[in-house]
Amino acid sequence: MNFSEQQISPLLAKGEGLNLEFKTCRSQLSRGLYETVCAFLNRHGGTLLLGVRDNGEVQGIDPDAVAQLRKDLVTAVNNPQKLNPPTYLQIDDVQYKGKTLLRVYVPESSQVHRCNGRIYDRNEDADMDVTDHTSAVAALYQRKQDAYSENKVFPHVRPEDLRADLILRKLMLYGAKYGGEAPQLVEGDTFRMTVSVPEFNQTTGRAAALPARGQANDQVTDQVVRLVKSLRGEMKRAEIQGGLGLRHATHFNRRYLQPALAAGLIEMVFPDKPSSSRQRYRLTAQGQRLAGRTPSAGR
Repeated sequence: MNFSEQQISPLLAKGEGLNLEFKTCRSQLSRGLYETVCAFLNRHGGTLLLGVRDNGEVQGIDPDAVAQLRKDLVTAVNNPQKLNPPTYLQIDDVQYKGKTLLRVYVPESSQVHRCNGRIYDRNEDADMDVTDHTSAVAALYQRKQDAYSENKVFPHVRPEDLRADLILRKLMLYGAKYGGEAPQLVEGDTFRMTVSVPEFNQTTGRAAALPARGQANDQVTDQVVRLVKSLRGEMKRAEIQGGLGLRHATHFNRRYLQPALAAGLIEMVFPDKPSSSRQRYRLTAQGQRLAGRTPSAGR
């Protein structure tokens, strides 16, 4: 079995449940698919396997229909008349024993979603229409409010009351705890934090995307390879840029530094203080392998 099959097999053996649903979808999207998406969003998130019967039998998707199915699904979940509020889904093509499947990851949402104007919640392996059940809808809203804070209004809190260092530290802590690895901070005009999602990494983990030693793939540009091979020890951003003979900081950030950080080939020496004047960068173990060097202990 290849890597994808190794990740799909346990899901097929597990069977449908609270966070897993199978849909046939041979050449068109199955009825009830969007209700399931809505229910996953409203509950704890989940995974949809398209091209699989309810009993776990892999039927596969017509290869000629895959592109259109992806397009139809993306269009629908971004249409507020179909799903409100709209959402973003991770959709992956998977080859399983010679058959094509679509694997759709639905994250838990901080909001309550409606599909065709109806509210759905997940109960074991079923999508329940709770729209007319006042107590169930109230419990759903209460659960979202207890778990998420972005919809809460704190009228007496001012920006200066917030501790930026504590917020970043907690983001790093819980991002690593729930994502399985430290979040990646990408430096540019603003700082962007990318938190790993274990559900994605099992199939498309960073190690699988690494190029062979000394070679770059589609995700690692020539500019990034140049940066990685020029970085020695711990260096400041200006030192790296100067060593590459680059004049424009914006171009350096966008084409060299940010992609290298995002690819996990370099890291900040002080990740909890990304804007520090003392900030330096060094190669990760992956970066050292790409540069043809032996990874340092502990990296």
